[in-house]
Amino acid sequence: MASSGNPIWNYFRRNESTATCIVCMKELSLGSSQPKNQTVSSIKKHLEKVHPSEYAAFHTLEQEYVQNKSQNVNLKRRAKRKRLKERKEALEGPREKKKPGRKPKIEKYSETEDMEQNNADTIEIIVHDPLEESELPSSIKVGKSEEDLSTSALEFKRHSVRPSDLALNKRIDKSILDLLVVDMLPFSTVEGEAFKRLNIGDPCRSTKYIPKSQQYYRNTLMPETYADVKKKVITSLEQAEWVTLATTDWMDSSKTYHIQVVSGHFLYDNQKHMVVLHMSPQTTSSPKANLLDLSRQFNILDKVHVNVTNAGDDQSIIEWFNVVQCSAFLLEKVIRESILLGDNIEILKRKCLSIADHFDNCPQSMINLHECQEICGLAEQTLLLDTHDSWTSTFLMWQRIYEQKPALELYTQQYGDLKIPSDYEWQQIEYLNSILKILYQAWLDINSDAACASLVIPLLTMLNAKFEPKTHDPPELAFMKQKLKQHLNVNFAFIHQTSFLIIATLLDPRFKMRYLTENQLASCHSEMKHNLRISLNLQDEETSINPSFNTLPPTNNYKFYNTSDLWEDHDSSTIIANNNSSEHIFLAFEQQLSFYLKEPLIARNGNIYQYWNLTPYEYLRKLAYKYLTAPPTSLCANETISSVATLYVERRLATLQNDDEDDKLLFMSCNIKLFNFEY
Repeated sequence: MASSGNPIWNYFRRNESTATCIVCMKELSLGSSQPKNQTVSSIKKHLEKVHPSEYAAFHTLEQEYVQNKSQNVNLKRRAKRKRLKERKEALEGPREKKKPGRKPKIEKYSETEDMEQNNADTIEIIVHDPLEESELPSSIKVGKSEEDLSTSALEFKRHSVRPSDLALNKRIDKSILDLLVVDMLPFSTVEGEAFKRLNIGDPCRSTKYIPKSQQYYRNTLMPETYADVKKKVITSLEQAEWVTLATTDWMDSSKTYHIQVVSGHFLYDNQKHMVVLHMSPQTTSSPKANLLDLSRQFNILDKVHVNVTNAGDDQSIIEWFNVVQCSAFLLEKVIRESILLGDNIEILKRKCLSIADHFDNCPQSMINLHECQEICGLAEQTLLLDTHDSWTSTFLMWQRIYEQKPALELYTQQYGDLKIPSDYEWQQIEYLNSILKILYQAWLDINSDAACASLVIPLLTMLNAKFEPKTHDPPELAFMKQKLKQHLNVNFAFIHQTSFLIIATLLDPRFKMRYLTENQLASCHSEMKHNLRISLNLQDEETSINPSFNTLPPTNNYKFYNTSDLWEDHDSSTIIANNNSSEHIFLAFEQQLSFYLKEPLIARNGNIYQYWNLTPYEYLRKLAYKYLTAPPTSLCANETISSVATLYVERRLATLQNDDEDDKLLFMSCNIKLFNFEY
C-alpha cells in the first residue's frame, strides 16, 4: 500500500523486515526488524539498477518530497520561535524598542555644522582601505557642491581598487602569462577580440580586474616570472646532495629543427625530481651549451658528478664530468644497424606504408575493411602510419598490419584494389615483430620517468638471454637474433667496465648482485669507499685495514657500565669506539654492505627511493643518493620535453615568430609544467 510519506513506497510494499518490489515482486531486506533501524538504501539501489524508468519518476517525486519536507520544517521552526516570543512577552511584558541612531548631543549645532550634517546624509559612504591622497582620482576635489559630491563619490567607488582586488589581479595576470608561455601563444593574444570576450574577473563589477596590454606581459611580467622560475629551480637544486646532468638534442619528426636540452636530476624527500637548466633552438651557427657555466650559474658545480649524453666523445664534457652514454641512443643505433638496414626491409616498409595510406585516404575503403574485420572476428581498428620515421612507429605499423592479416586478405579477395605482402613477406613481418616487440618493451622501460641508470646492466643481460638462438628457431630468425646480439654486445661493451653503472646496479635493491660478478664488485669497492669519504667530508687518507665484506666490528669495541639498576645497566651500554675515525666508519660500511647483500631482493616494481629512505644502512644510503639519481637516457623521449619542443616548433619556428627571448620562453615553459604551475 502506498504511503503518504517517502515516495519510495509507491513502488514497494512494506513487510515487517523486508520490502517487496511491486514491479518485479522481488523481496529485499530493510536491514533490521526494528522500524527505527530500517533503511531504504537497498531498495533505492534496486530500483535504480533494475527499473531505471521507474527510478527516474521516483527521483522527481523524491526531490519534491525533500523540498516540501524542508519547507515544513522551516515553518514549524518559525511557529515555535513565535510561540516562545509570545510566551516570554506574556511573562515579562513587551520591551521598549530603542530608536536607531546616535545619542543626541547636549550642545547645539551651528549653522555650518547643520549643512555638513545634511551633506553627509545625502552622500553614499564607501568603506575601503585608506589610500594616499595622491592615489585618489583627480575628479574628486574638496569644496564641491552637494550634487558634485554625490557624482564624485560614485565615480570614486567605481575606480577604487581594494587590496583584495590587487591580489586577484596578480593571480589572473599570472594565469594568463602561464597560458601564453606554456601554450606558446603570441603576446598579442591578450588584445584580440576573442580574448576580450572572456570577461575575465568578477562579472558583477567590471573594473575589479584591470586588463593589461601585450607590452605589460612581454616587458614587465615575463622578466619577473622568468626570475621567479629560475629562483625556484635554484632553490630546488639547493635541496639536493648530488645532481646528474642529461644533455640531448631533440629533433622533430622531419628532423628539420633541433633543440638542445640540459636537465638536472636529483633526489629529495624520498622522490626523484627533474628540472630543466637550459633549452634553446639550435642552428649551424649557434654554440652548444657550456655545462661548466651552467653548473656555476645554478650553484651545482660541486654537486654534479655525471652527465648522460649522446656525445660520448665530447672531450670538453669529459674534462669536467664523468660521462655515461645514452642507452636509448645506443639501442636505436643497434636496431638500425642490425635489423632495419637492407633493401628488402625498406621495400617491406614502403609496401606496408602504402597499405596504411590507402585506407587513410579512402573512407569507403575503410568502411569495407571494417566489414571484413567484423567477418573475421577482429576488432575494428585503423592501420597505423609510420609518420615519425622512427623504428618504434615502424614496429607499431607492422604489428597492426600483421594483426589485421586475415581482414586484409579477405578485403583483397573481395575488392582487389590493394597489394598486400606475399607469404614470404608476411613471414618476414612475423620474425621482425617477434624481435622488435622485446626491444620495444625495453625501450619503454628505459624511457619511463621512474627509470634509473641501475636498469642498464640488468636490461642488457635480459636482452642477451632473449636473443639467444634456440634449436627450433627457423634459420632466418636465428640469424637475426645472432646479428642483433653481436651488435648489442659491441655497442654496450662499456657497461661492464663502467664503475658508475656497476655501483648503481649494486645499490638498487631490486637487482643487487643478481646481474653482477664478484670481480665487478671487487673492482668498484675502492671507488665506493672513496665516494663515501667525500660524502662524509673525511680527510683523504688511506685506511690501514682492508677487511673482507663479512667482517664485523671486534667485540672489544663494546664496554658495558655496571650499575645497580637492571634497566639502567641495559640502557647505558655504549660503543666507546671513536665513531669519527675512518677506520671504524669503513668497518661499519663493510658490515652494512654485507647485511644489505644478504637481504632478499624487493619487488621489480618496488620503490627503491622509499627503500633507502627507511633502511638503517646510513653509509650505503649516502652512496645510493648519489648513484641512483642518473637516468639511463638523455631524455630525448621525455613527455614534458617532447610536448614543449613540439609545440614550440609548430607555433614559433614554423610560423617564424621566434626571437632572442625564446631560450627563456622554453626554459619557463618546461619548468612551469614540471613544477605543476606552482612557483
